[in-house]
Amino acid sequence: MSYAAGPPPILLAIDRALRRNEVVEAMVLARQALDQGLSDPVLLSLRAYWHESEGRFATAVQDLEHARQLAPRDARLLNAMGRCLTELGRNDEALAALEAALSIAPNSARAHYNRGLVLEQQGMLVSAAEAHSRAMALEPDMADALSRLASVAARRGDWEDARRLADRALAVEPDNPVALLAHARAAIAAGDYIEAERTARAAVASPRARPSAKANALIHLGDALDRQDRPAAAFAAYTAGKEAERAISAARFAGEESGVDLAVRLTEALKASDAQNWTKPMAGPAPAFLLGFPRSGTTLLGQILDAHPKIRVLEEQPLLRAVVEERLLPEGGVARLAALSQSEREHYRAMFWSKARGTGDQLLVDQGPFNTLYLPAIAALFPGAHVIFALRDPRDVVLSCFRQSFVMHRFTFELLSVERAAAFYSRTMHLAEAARARLPLNFHDVRNEDLVGDFEGTVRSLCDELGIVWDPAMMEFAASARRRAIATPSAVQVARGLSGEGIGRWRRYERQLESVLPVLEPWVERFGYGRN
Repeated sequence: MSYAAGPPPILLAIDRALRRNEVVEAMVLARQALDQGLSDPVLLSLRAYWHESEGRFATAVQDLEHARQLAPRDARLLNAMGRCLTELGRNDEALAALEAALSIAPNSARAHYNRGLVLEQQGMLVSAAEAHSRAMALEPDMADALSRLASVAARRGDWEDARRLADRALAVEPDNPVALLAHARAAIAAGDYIEAERTARAAVASPRARPSAKANALIHLGDALDRQDRPAAAFAAYTAGKEAERAISAARFAGEESGVDLAVRLTEALKASDAQNWTKPMAGPAPAFLLGFPRSGTTLLGQILDAHPKIRVLEEQPLLRAVVEERLLPEGGVARLAALSQSEREHYRAMFWSKARGTGDQLLVDQGPFNTLYLPAIAALFPGAHVIFALRDPRDVVLSCFRQSFVMHRFTFELLSVERAAAFYSRTMHLAEAARARLPLNFHDVRNEDLVGDFEGTVRSLCDELGIVWDPAMMEFAASARRRAIATPSAVQVARGLSGEGIGRWRRYERQLESVLPVLEPWVERFGYGRN
């Protein structure tokens, strides 16, 4: 904005504060200037940064959108927009903003770094590492980029790289929380649980730790304490981490239908529907669907299946998004899906396959545990499809969910307490049971414990049910997984191969789980875990 009589004194004061690197003073003055009726992209961006620093990301985005109207080619505004949209979980919009920033300022190290953060959230670990490496090439001592590379290496189980990169980051910033956590994870992998506890506590105490990093550090502290066989202390750390995550995300999901409520609503609607309405003929190929509940073994099963040359597994991709958002989720969605015309079904099938981007003669397996909630949409588009349903002792499932950090959305928000996680598990299983009774789908249950106890026999049986010839390559799934960038919390476990270390872990936390055991008991019996 131009000023005929010269910039107002308050703008000059802001400029002087910024030159002295006194950002807090500049933010205070910018808010005063805006309150006085001035409008300038610098003022708006400073107020947006204030909102961002206070965790009001949606309000920050509003200021940045206003600023962009005044300065549409300002790469710094686009970078800030991408950063805030990432915090809100609006990853597609964040990526678009950051790529727009890089089209204007291709040598912006921060924009490359923030783009890497979005790609991490989307599970695209190889691309994320490339973005962080590009940021480092432009700014070699950027501790944030080094620490994120260390974190990506840790997520993939590359412990040597994780330690090396974390050391480089800590040489620049000794209290960098992300680098400290990468060290903690590497220490756990090496069996040095005391060192893991030390570095996790340092990450929790780091003055550089944002609330999300502190929450994540508490979860890792719980892991270090768990490995020292200190379940009470570990559970307290997990609880503190989950409560911190809730404080960060609660406002974001306020007023939105919860996962529990959605599962109840869809179950009731499915039970009221006529099973005959779902039996519609379908021409053309049908995918299979790998479902269950988080931490039930879907990632392990997916990697085993993907090792087969005639099977292609797509992990947690939004292939069903259009039909789910347009047809299933609005009120009356189950009945609406049952009444879809043939042309409507073909329209949504075409959208599904366009996102899958061709599989040739391979069987496509759409892997996503939360897609269990979308079983009516699956049956509407692909009647007769195979549903591979991953099972694990419900008590171990709920405990494992509580011990993990997830990318936050309205379903993972349900996993921030054992009570809510158990309720969500139970309601999701009720929906799956209604789907078994009503929908024309072929369910194949695969128990995680059976995979550990009789891998080849269990997988051969599944192949027979899918009409796929067993291939010995499936025995080498762990090596295949190590070559891929698996993005789920199970990545490191899968890359290690089969392990029974998590079987029956719930018993160590029986006292802490006491309140939810009655909720889970019917499913413990239903799935054959009553004697375990």
